[in-house]
Amino acid sequence: RRQRQMCIRDRHWLAHTFALPALPKGKSWYRAASTDEGVLREPAPMKEQKALEVDARTIVVLVGK
Repeated sequence: RRQRQMCIRDRHWLAHTFALPALPKGKSWYRAASTDEGVLREPAPMKEQKALEVDARTIVVLVGK
């Protein structure tokens, strides 16, 4: 079973929206860590699966499962 991972870095001083790649049918993106939240105990499901707005100077780690 393969788990996909994605790291998004917004190094700009403004927030930006990033498009997320489509996952295989039946899979969803989950937020696993971020600069603001640290590493989450359990990945949190994301409501929006096509794009993610990332705050200025923030790193977000997503997992697709």
